This record gives sequence, C-alpha cells and structure tokens, in this order.
Amino acid sequence: MRKLSLVFLVSVFVSSFLNNVSAADLSQFSDKLGQITDLKLQTTLKNSIQTGLIETEEDFDKVVARAESAANSNSTIYYSAYDRAADVTAMSKKITSLVNPISKLDKDAVKVIKNEKNNTDKLFQDITATLPKSYKATIDLCNKFNPKVNTDELKTNGKAIDEYFASIKNDPCIQHALSVTNTDVQQLKKNWFGSGAGFEHVIAGEIKGSKVSGYHWWYRFYDDERRGHAEVINAVAGIGNPNIYTGSFTWDPDGKGPLPTCRKPKGGFTTINSAQALIALGHIAIETARSMNYGKVPGAFSFHADVNGESFTWQMYTLNGTIRSLYPMTSSKHNKTKDKLVTYEYDEE
Repeated sequence: MRKLSLVFLVSVFVSSFLNNVSAADLSQFSDKLGQITDLKLQTTLKNSIQTGLIETEEDFDKVVARAESAANSNSTIYYSAYDRAADVTAMSKKITSLVNPISKLDKDAVKVIKNEKNNTDKLFQDITATLPKSYKATIDLCNKFNPKVNTDELKTNGKAIDEYFASIKNDPCIQHALSVTNTDVQQLKKNWFGSGAGFEHVIAGEIKGSKVSGYHWWYRFYDDERRGHAEVINAVAGIGNPNIYTGSFTWDPDGKGPLPTCRKPKGGFTTINSAQALIALGHIAIETARSMNYGKVPGAFSFHADVNGESFTWQMYTLNGTIRSLYPMTSSKHNKTKDKLVTYEYDEE
C-alpha cells in the first residue's frame, strides 16, 4: 500500500516540472535506476525521464526525496525507495544518546517566562538579563535573507554565513556536534545552508503566500514580538509547560513594508535554547541518519531530544541530503485531553 502511495506521489510531483523539455536518455540514469528496488516506482521514474519530466540527477534525487518524505511523514515504519533503511528505532535511539548533552552544554541558553494564557498580550515576558552576543549575531543573519520561499541568496550571503559560523564554531554545542559526528564546520554549513535551506526555514522563518513556513526558534519570535512584527493568536498544546509553545501566530517580516502579514496555522518552538543548540541538534541528527543508512539520508524521521531541560519528540525533514525542517512536537495532555502528539503540517517547498 505504501509503495503504491509512493508511486502516486512521485507521479504528482514530477508533473509539476515544466512540460516543454527534451527527454533524457535512460542510459544517463541507469546506475541510479538500478538502485531503486521498488519496480513500480522504477517504472514511474523511467516514464518521467523519457517524457522529459526528469532531466538531471538533481531532478531525480529531488523527486525520490520528496516522495520518501511524504510517504514517511505519518508512519512509524521508515520506507526507503532504495530498500536500504536502517533500523529506524536504533537510529532514533542513537541520535537521542548523542544529542542529550546539548542541554547542559548550551552556555547561551536564556531563561524566559512564557505567559500562561498565551492568547492575550505577548507570548513572552520581557527578558531583563543581558543576552549573549550570539543572539544578535543570529538575528542579524536571519534578517539578511528574503523571507519568501525559493529565493536563493546563499552566494550573496556567503561572507555573512562564514562570519557567523566563525563566531559560533567554538560554542560547546557546536564543538560537541562536530566531535560526535567526526565532521567539520564545512559539513555543518552544508547541512544547514544546502538545497534544503534549513537555516532560513527553521531559524529565520519563511513565508509562502499568506502562510508562515518554518520559524522554529523561540528568540526569533521574541525579537519580532518586541518589534511589533509577530503576534500570538492561540495555543493548542503545551499550555502550562514553560519549555515549549505550540499554536498559531501572525508574522509580518518587514513591519510596514511591502511584504504581507502572514499566518502560521499551527507551529511552534522550544524555549530557552540558543540557536547553536538547534544547529547542533540538526547536524547530529542528519549525520547520524546518514551514517546508519548507507550514506543515504531519509526524507523524514523523528527522534527524542532534550535541548532545554525537557525531552520532546522532534521531527526532521530533509531535501537532497540536507536539512529542510526541524521542529518539536508536544503532548496535548496539558489541555486535559488525550495524551497524543500534536504535529504540524509540513510545507514541502
């Protein structure tokens, strides 16, 4: 059933490519097609290549990654188009064990008080303590990106990105992430600033039409709230829990500028943790998944992690082996309803 669903999703996705393109030679993709063990999916991919809907290896990888992501988004059993899936339980447990030190290593964590009612006044009370320098550095980098989705500013912001990572590379969270994954800062940057645009999506936030996409760092909201650019609407879970917010809010990235005020129907973030903690978390998760899945990164997977003194289930989405989205999920038990995870819609841009 899931294989059929995956084939359907591939068919839908590839149809979004431009139709007036020249058909590629199947021989160009013989190696990649040979790695696909699902024969029905393989046939769909062949047809897409022959009709010109898939022209390059990048197109091929994007189609497979998107399809895997959608197929796995609501399943506890990981499905791989390559039939190379690692034991997802073992993978999740290993990620959890490697990321658990982050909470205590986060020297730039900031205590913040969340207003209990959540739907009146501001979401957060004012912070009176002096903030670590990394907070301003992160916000400054966030503001260099166009919040609209599908805008490529990596080249123009290359120097700013390098300067930012130079400023945080010695942070204990970052050092821990590089150490346990045996990687370097260049790989860290690739994971967060690759084709998935993870930093823009998760830390800075993006807009797609009239909707907010991503936006999963608490201080980004705190800063925008103080500027009058963000406003909480309500909370749907985690009410009474000071370590997480889940609900709806509005965001106007440029205040009175030309960009629209957009709405996040359901989203949220953990509180207290620095951006470095999130960056370290994502890097460890994707590198562990890569190492346990024969070099291939699943399109979607979840794991438990503590970045602020409380463990939550985290959901990660990837694109072309880089981070696309990363966010926490919380129980609705604080609302005195059934204890189940509240999840967010994944924007597959």
